[in-house]
Amino acid sequence: MADWSGLPSDLLITIVERLSIPEYFVFSGVCVSWRLASRKAIHLNVRPKPQSPWLMVPGGTEDTASFFSLSDGKLRSIPLPEPKIRSRVCMGSSDGWLVTHDEACEVHLLNPITREQIALPPLSTFYFVEKTASGFLVDDVTFLRDQGTTHYGVDSEGKRRPPMALSLEEMRRYMFQKAVLIVNGSEFTVFLIHEPGSSLSFARAGDKGWTCLISVEAIMDIIHHEGRVYTVTTSGIVEAWDPDGFSSFKRRAIMTLPPHYDAEDFYFKSLVASPAGELMLVLREMGELEGTALTTGFRVVLLDERKLEWTELTDIGEVAIFTGLNRSMCLSSSEFPELRGNCVYFTEGLLDIMDEHDEKRDVGIFDLKERSVVPLESGGPHLRWPPPIWLTPSLS
Repeated sequence: MADWSGLPSDLLITIVERLSIPEYFVFSGVCVSWRLASRKAIHLNVRPKPQSPWLMVPGGTEDTASFFSLSDGKLRSIPLPEPKIRSRVCMGSSDGWLVTHDEACEVHLLNPITREQIALPPLSTFYFVEKTASGFLVDDVTFLRDQGTTHYGVDSEGKRRPPMALSLEEMRRYMFQKAVLIVNGSEFTVFLIHEPGSSLSFARAGDKGWTCLISVEAIMDIIHHEGRVYTVTTSGIVEAWDPDGFSSFKRRAIMTLPPHYDAEDFYFKSLVASPAGELMLVLREMGELEGTALTTGFRVVLLDERKLEWTELTDIGEVAIFTGLNRSMCLSSSEFPELRGNCVYFTEGLLDIMDEHDEKRDVGIFDLKERSVVPLESGGPHLRWPPPIWLTPSLS
């Protein structure tokens, strides 16, 4: 039998970039020389080939998470570091990383493949939040006043309501909505959509605290596109956030959803960039089935920032859109043949399910041509809590 352990390391490194991530771990466990070659490949920035998203679902134990792979239809269980993953809520995923908050309201970045973890600034660094022995005091009245809302929390006599006293569990349910990670080499920025008022704040690598931004409306989603940060509000206003020096961003309204789209008809709005670099707005339509609110469809609208025009797309071609708590993304079904083109793959958002743990999940695939929802077979049924989330696995 041939001794494959004696293959030259350069050849082994070339093999690594042709493997999927699961195959990479099998490869690295074959023998000492293959393990050394796999480590050298990572050191040289050689990575396994890109993969289509995995769907993270609750694992079988407190410290494991399960991931359903669209490429091979397998469900994999992965042990993760403390705090226990079952005690955490994933409120975002980008570039292979999850953004989580745990029972102590602590926020982390977590790469479930490498098990690397980075602590983000504590909530007490928000200027309107104070840590107490049993939870937090939240001065939402002052914060919303600073955001431009002057009438909130003030009675007819002009007296303002005192700060809210929230337990740790109440704070978890109140504060967090969605997080988006933006990676630039060894640097990163995490943008957080949070209460009060579905507002926007950010923290960069090494920051000791969160920096709040001023937005005139509640924000629903955020994306980093062609070097700029974009957000969309509840009423369908698309905004650009340009760097304002090193320490902040300046808001600039771009376009508003045309009047013939009633913004209230679309429960959730998300931003996504097509493989061709076009910015699109994805509008989720909801309905009710046996008393449970479920996704019934999507509308996809192309934004032309130069012409200030909207164009609704009924056919997005060989493209699959992934939306939910993840950073919305488009992938080519010709590059990833396991994906269905002209479809939207979706999961819920946190606001849908914080108080509805016993309801079944709202996860599926919407076919834009057929205008129909197809269930996603993802390793068996599970309840909505913890909420499922799309993750693109990465060793970076």
